[in-house]
Amino acid sequence: MKKVSGIILIILIMLIAVACGIDKNKNVIDKNKNVIDKNVVSTDVSILKRDKHSLVEIADVIIRGTVTSQEVQTDYMGFPATDTFIQVTQVYKGKPEVQVEVRTIGGETNDTILSIDSHSIPSFKMGEDVIVFLTSQKGTRPDRDDFGYYVVGQAQGKFSINNNKSIESESNNEYGFKLNKINKQIKEIMKENEKNPPQRDYRLEDEPDFLTD
Repeated sequence: MKKVSGIILIILIMLIAVACGIDKNKNVIDKNKNVIDKNVVSTDVSILKRDKHSLVEIADVIIRGTVTSQEVQTDYMGFPATDTFIQVTQVYKGKPEVQVEVRTIGGETNDTILSIDSHSIPSFKMGEDVIVFLTSQKGTRPDRDDFGYYVVGQAQGKFSINNNKSIESESNNEYGFKLNKINKQIKEIMKENEKNPPQRDYRLEDEPDFLTD
């Protein structure tokens, strides 16, 4: 696999969308039980696999917090993107504001539904207690000032807290983060990274961590 530039990524997403199909004039029932027409796009993305050392190294900010609200925007490519707002309750790395805004691709606008592979892209629920590894590196995309952060490694960098007892995510089976030890674990990884810096191969022009064959 090789990294793609922002321009190639735009083409990639558009080609995948076409390949997967855009169902125009598909009837969708809204919350008021009105039947409306929407473009429905379903697609998959490929994500660069991250180990815990690169996850910590890339992250400008690592926090624990509570999801307070979400807004769906139309990004500069014309696709829906979801901005999730998280009230910070604990900081493990960086100096974030008391609330952070995190963007993920996908969502539903007035005329379009963009559905992404849930195993690749992180999803958030209202009131959810989460730990997230965040990057403020948004490249040259023209809407980079419209939101705060991306999640490093996409779904790999988002962890749910279960009843204030344990950390849950598919990737944590490999990472081994423990809720009562994660602050210490992150500090230890940061020290290890200072001695042996991970290869910094992660910067793409627009969407971090997206790859194509």
